[in-house]
Amino acid sequence: MDWDQLRRVFNHQVKDHFPGGLVQRAELLRHGEDPAIEPGQLLVRVHIPAPDEGADYEAALAEWQQAHRDEMAELRREVSLRLPSARVI
Repeated sequence: MDWDQLRRVFNHQVKDHFPGGLVQRAELLRHGEDPAIEPGQLLVRVHIPAPDEGADYEAALAEWQQAHRDEMAELRREVSLRLPSARVI
């Protein structure tokens, strides 16, 4: 499986893990695509829908994290088993 195909499969799996539009997309990034990624590491970036206009972004993010903490923990476990060099954000 090539890198682009792996990224598409991963995005699809994450979106399946969070149905109903809870996640807009997931990105699997490697060294050189983000300054936080060290050589040999991968980073998972999950994009969620933006809060309503005028809403407190930090509070909305914290609320989403709290509401989906069990699903995120499961996702972290799955990613660590399949892609041990990945860090989930």
